[in-house]
Amino acid sequence: MSDSGTQTARLLAYLEEHPHGITTFEITERLRIVNQTGRISDLREHLRGTGRTVEKVREGRAFRYYLAPEEGQLALELAG
Repeated sequence: MSDSGTQTARLLAYLEEHPHGITTFEITERLRIVNQTGRISDLREHLRGTGRTVEKVREGRAFRYYLAPEEGQLALELAG
């Protein structure tokens, strides 16, 4: 597995264990991942079709990323 794949796997594991999410600063500090936007992009691609995605919300001057249902999946859950 490539280094970016390993980093993506670590990011996914962290988000699964921490539903409150993680900021870009925390990604660098806690996971030692420097290219946060690249790994978030990789993770979104990895999650495509699984019913989950990575959402981001602005918190002050930082963005917080967290796992969320894909838009289509959320509509199916609400309809069900």
